[in-house]
Amino acid sequence: MNRALRAAALLAVAILGACTRVETAQSGRHSWTQPGVLRVGLYEEPDTLNPAVTTMAFANDVFQLLFDGLIRFDDKGGRCPTSRR
Repeated sequence: MNRALRAAALLAVAILGACTRVETAQSGRHSWTQPGVLRVGLYEEPDTLNPAVTTMAFANDVFQLLFDGLIRFDDKGGRCPTSRR
């Protein structure tokens, strides 16, 4: 019984220790955070930033972020210009 009580107390200390607050920079942000900057984590870099010649399927995610609103695709895969100028 004493051994189980010690194990439970050790587990409680470990759990409560994991709940402590971690201090960050004084401004409340991490040091790598920059206002107005969007960071997107990808597992690989796109081969090109030209959507017409890319061979990587995931590069379309990057192109949607960069070129959103310039062209759209209809249900048949054809290009449709948008009204943005």
